[in-house]
Amino acid sequence: MGRFGRRTRLGVAAALVSVLAAGAGRGAAHAGPAAPAPVGIMPLGDSITYGMTAPETATPGGYRGYLADDLAAAGLSWSYIGSSADNPPLGADPSRYHHEGHPGYRVDQVAADLDGPDPNAGGGYWLTGTGPRPPARPQVVVLHIGTNDIAQAYDPAGRYPGGYDGTDPGQRAEFVDHLADRLQGLLGKLVRTDRGVRIVLCTIAPMGTAYWDPTAHAYDDAIRYRVVPWERARGVRIVLADVEAAFLSGGPGSYHEYVGPDGVHPTPLGYRTMADTVAPAVRAVLRPY
Repeated sequence: MGRFGRRTRLGVAAALVSVLAAGAGRGAAHAGPAAPAPVGIMPLGDSITYGMTAPETATPGGYRGYLADDLAAAGLSWSYIGSSADNPPLGADPSRYHHEGHPGYRVDQVAADLDGPDPNAGGGYWLTGTGPRPPARPQVVVLHIGTNDIAQAYDPAGRYPGGYDGTDPGQRAEFVDHLADRLQGLLGKLVRTDRGVRIVLCTIAPMGTAYWDPTAHAYDDAIRYRVVPWERARGVRIVLADVEAAFLSGGPGSYHEYVGPDGVHPTPLGYRTMADTVAPAVRAVLRPY
């Protein structure tokens, strides 16, 4: 074959490759980029994460249903993770609304169940997995916990002659200091169990039927000014969702439309407000650090 013929064939082949490549590029452009994977979110806590409105009444989905709507409206694809599918929003697929909201649970109980057994809470092992359930790897944990520690006056490290008195400033300071210690122990366990996790830590909803409970308010201050700054300083990817501030936006006595008559559990409006507070915190904690 002469050099001219060989060059001609090479030129045709090159042109064909170019046309095919261009066609492939047009096809790829037409298909568009692959949709991002849903963000795995574990709602973690007690009856407020579950969605209770009163001891025998629940708001379907609690804050989780409203949060899903907020995240979808912001263009964020979500997937809830947990061992329980109880109390989904009305008409929703329960398999999309998993969570770890367990009525009555304290900080120490939640910490124990991350990697330990509990026949009353999905078998326990919420993060590490057990039997047919594989380990959970949420990208974000939304944590609202501490209400039952206060309601039960639970402080195994404290010594309060005659019982805990939240109106006593000295006792209150000791109680809150110990509760914040337990909370930081829980956060440390979360990070040790899953080093890639990001945490949205909520201040707890105000407590009290007539006026806010001073221990709950002091605990929320400890979350704001001690726990979150300390955790950030040691490299934990954590963002505050200030639920208490949202409920008290009209002043210390303004929370009654957000918290029900029992003085503990949010109303449906309270859960809506809680979701509106948590949603921007979820988006913030997903940003690069």
